[in-house]
Amino acid sequence: KNFPLSPPLGVKVFLEKNNRRYLRRLTDIDFHHLITVSDFQAQQLEVEMGKSPGYVIPWALETSEISSMADQQRPMDILGVGSLLPVKNWITWLEVVQRIVQKMPNTRAVLIGNGPEHHKIADFIEKNGLSQHIVLLGALPRKKVLEYMTQSKILLHTAQFESFGYVLAEARAFGCQIISTPVGIAVDVGITGKT
Repeated sequence: KNFPLSPPLGVKVFLEKNNRRYLRRLTDIDFHHLITVSDFQAQQLEVEMGKSPGYVIPWALETSEISSMADQQRPMDILGVGSLLPVKNWITWLEVVQRIVQKMPNTRAVLIGNGPEHHKIADFIEKNGLSQHIVLLGALPRKKVLEYMTQSKILLHTAQFESFGYVLAEARAFGCQIISTPVGIAVDVGITGKT
């Protein structure tokens, strides 16, 4: 009920009363020891359970992973990375890219990931004449994904829910501007919006 878009299935299941039984068993002292990985996740817990976690400890990147390549020329305009699941809201991602292409016809976008929404995404690209602007790469090794981040100007992230969103931290570390829905750490590392 408190998500900017309709809650994804996994979140709906978690928030149903029957599935809160484990969290309800926690005492105030237990909640004091509970750790979340982002302020967003902590806020969702407070809204749904009426209690705050004791700590917010975000994920981090190894400094050895951050490449000096982050300052190189960026031929790719827009990057999308993640599992091709409904919770990632890829149709909205595609619609945003489509609107940008209408105003900036030379826009180049890459979508990296695999999952059950692959055919739906591929159909949208074909039906809307976006195959010259959007490349659907499928799953890639993490090292290759990080290379694409060094070559991209913007990571566009339209997920309906992220507890943290490690991809946001990675993209930011590799020099991408983050444009995202207000999930996970997006509000701390980029520009966010609900529409």
